[in-house]
Amino acid sequence: HREAEKYMPDVWSGEKGAIPFSDFGYDVHNYLSVLSPDDEGGPSILNWAASRDDPITAADIEDLDLNNTYPHAKAINAAIGHLLTKVTKDTAKTMVKQAGHGNGLLAWQILARWYRPRSAMDKATSMTMVMNPGQCRDMGEMHRRLEEWEVSVREHEARFDDKVQESVRIAALL
Repeated sequence: HREAEKYMPDVWSGEKGAIPFSDFGYDVHNYLSVLSPDDEGGPSILNWAASRDDPITAADIEDLDLNNTYPHAKAINAAIGHLLTKVTKDTAKTMVKQAGHGNGLLAWQILARWYRPRSAMDKATSMTMVMNPGQCRDMGEMHRRLEEWEVSVREHEARFDDKVQESVRIAALL
């Protein structure tokens, strides 16, 4: 799997200023697709983990193995745990550690729950931040705040799959 190393996701912190979770998730899915082109342990098992309502248990993993949904679920779970330990830091790594050693699917579920949109209120709050970037005292601050605003727009669009219309962008900057 030396070929896959060039697709290894960059280390991600989950902190403000880091790439959005959707981009990190895309990189993780892409890496797993290279490792498992037939998708035995690739992206769809991550989607399964993220969509579960209850915390993933060892029994859930065992069931996946036994009913051949994902024939190598135990090994995949451990491998995803190893991967997430290697490619996370700061807040994101703390969440991965919460899942416990080798519990990659639970770690992914925890990350997805935290970083994916949780409610309409989150979306409204995010859009408010996009629409009200604040005022600047001087040109230096304006440049910095404009860059921060552009990141906020990208994060909103990625997190909520909600394209910010050009007219909204213009109105926010006036």
